[in-house]
Amino acid sequence: MRIQCSSAWLVVRGVVMAALVLLLSVPLQAQPAPAADGGDGTPAPEDEASRLQQAKLFFRQGNEMRKVRDYERALELYVKSRDLKASGPNTMNAAFCLDKLSRPDEALEMYEELLTKFPAALTDADRTVVIPTVARLRSEVGSIEVDANVDGTLTIDGRRRGTLPRTTPLRVLPGKRKVTVMKDGYRAFVQVVEVEAGKTTKVDAKLEPLAASGRVRLEASAVRCDGAPPAACAGADVWIDGARVGQVPWEGELAPGDHWLVVHKGQMGSAPLNVVVVKGQIVLPAVVAAPVGPQIEIVVVPATAALRIGDVAVGNGRWKGVLPLGVHELHVHEAGYLDHTHEMSIGRTSQGKVQIELEIDEDHERWGVEADLSAAGVLTFVGYGVGVAGAVIGSIVGALTLSDQNELAGQCQETACSQSEIDNLTTQAHVSTGSFVAAGAGVVLGTVAMILWLTEENPSAEAAGLTLRPYALGGLALEGRF
Repeated sequence: MRIQCSSAWLVVRGVVMAALVLLLSVPLQAQPAPAADGGDGTPAPEDEASRLQQAKLFFRQGNEMRKVRDYERALELYVKSRDLKASGPNTMNAAFCLDKLSRPDEALEMYEELLTKFPAALTDADRTVVIPTVARLRSEVGSIEVDANVDGTLTIDGRRRGTLPRTTPLRVLPGKRKVTVMKDGYRAFVQVVEVEAGKTTKVDAKLEPLAASGRVRLEASAVRCDGAPPAACAGADVWIDGARVGQVPWEGELAPGDHWLVVHKGQMGSAPLNVVVVKGQIVLPAVVAAPVGPQIEIVVVPATAALRIGDVAVGNGRWKGVLPLGVHELHVHEAGYLDHTHEMSIGRTSQGKVQIELEIDEDHERWGVEADLSAAGVLTFVGYGVGVAGAVIGSIVGALTLSDQNELAGQCQETACSQSEIDNLTTQAHVSTGSFVAAGAGVVLGTVAMILWLTEENPSAEAAGLTLRPYALGGLALEGRF
């Protein structure tokens, strides 16, 4: 009997223990494992207090960078601080750095957020600085209001400015601005608009679905991080044709043809990489990221000129972004101008703006007639003018003299003419004959001069042919080569 009780007790105890184990295991399995880091190698905050402490740490690190005038890195740290816990101090300091980095449009938006969301954080001394700064920035910028038929990603001059739809216009610098709206499965909308300070420019973006497309897939393993641990490139931003489209790993649908791609995260980034998208296929690019310099802006005059960085076409007229440390070649081309190559060295303290003004190619057909004439050209031009003038004047004088001669001859037939009238009649006959001879000579001279001018050899032509130069006669223009 004791043995039976002991056996029953063992069974009951086993059931109870199994139930306890099962009950205790449920909450353990339901709890998600915390992320190992915050995406940039720093420990991820587990609660509100930890998030606040991490935000304060980024804020203090940003202050250290600001003290040594490294505004680019300071801004990056202030933005990280705001992502964890936005406050008056990190918002004001971020706005200050944006202003120092010559990004007044973004600085104004940040200052306005400071005034509307964190007014209690401002001291009287802060207000005496912030309010005049806001007034100055408002006088320097304009606005763009973008409406679109899709909820795409909006970039202006290559900088991501959020997603659509938006309820308020975006602050931008005056001048020509390139507006791009992108959405997966649609052809990108691109428009260049002229923005005036203090005014709002409206853009109606109509994106068309792609009738044919290919895909680009950028995997994390395809991004090589030179000179830094892999974590420094993990989750890097992906930019396609100047628009931020996501983070590594990324996959998206693009129109067939050439596109350019860069990745960027913190102090690491890649040079532009050409990606050829083929209809119905998936492209798997490999990217090398390396330490980058500060943000630079390349501005080309004229604004329609094609710009290449290395061998990669990156658009027309303007490019803004970061490049790996080292030497990069810029190639600029525009019909009617001399091609230009600029060697640019990127360092930690490189200048923020590169301006290239192309030199006009005066011999290019885009500009029509050459500005300078050769000596032979001048002589033939003068001969042509004299010949035409002689032909016109001789014809007029000859016609008038012939008319007078005919009238006098008629009078002499009716009555006897005096000797003086006979002499006058003889003189008019000589004048009329001479005038018509001069007119004929003028026609011949003008014709010869024109032929010499039109068939003058063109010294700038590589071919041995003759150039048919432009001329105008009675509004008729002729230009060509034979």
